[in-house]
Amino acid sequence: MLRLKPRLNALVRPPVANIDQAILVVAAAQPDFSLNLLDRFLVYLEGKQIHAEIYLTKTDLVAPARLEEIQAALAGYEQIGYATFASVPPFEAATLAAVRASFKDKLTIFTGQTGAGKSTLINHLVPGSSWPRGRSPRH
Repeated sequence: MLRLKPRLNALVRPPVANIDQAILVVAAAQPDFSLNLLDRFLVYLEGKQIHAEIYLTKTDLVAPARLEEIQAALAGYEQIGYATFASVPPFEAATLAAVRASFKDKLTIFTGQTGAGKSTLINHLVPGSSWPRGRSPRH
């Protein structure tokens, strides 16, 4: 017997409902890291009752001092309950394993600024998936 579950949350783009969490992909560079944009994404997701976790990409493209600044900012987000993933290199095996473990048995979406590395992260998490750059998995 098929039943409709009650809708807990929904997004229009992409059209999906009952999302458990989002992996919010942010870049250390190219595009530049922005606390303002990060906060805007988090506020939006919280408003939809979607738990967020933050993944920092392109950590190899910034100077060590800048990376320390970004990691210090992310530590503040960890203190208020957001898991963060920020390794050098950006797709270290242990970090990827921790991300995989975080979305086990959960409907998880990937979101973030254009060019932040969402497709690259997914390709590292699911080797062989080869989602084309610039196209979301729903296409």
